[in-house]
Amino acid sequence: MCPLTELEKVRKKMTVKSDLHVVEGGDHSLKKGKRAGGLTQDESDQKALQQIGTFINDIITEAK
Repeated sequence: MCPLTELEKVRKKMTVKSDLHVVEGGDHSLKKGKRAGGLTQDESDQKALQQIGTFINDIITEAK
């Protein structure tokens, strides 16, 4: 996976709105490893969905 510092460099060059939500301990499919602490898989999924909803809502609000 891409190091977050490198990803941030790319995001700064992007001309469209973007946001980044990191799933701690998550793989490329957002699945948390067995040793990943913190939130449960369900809690992590809910948090990611909430961030997606907020992002979409912000875009819709800006377009009005």
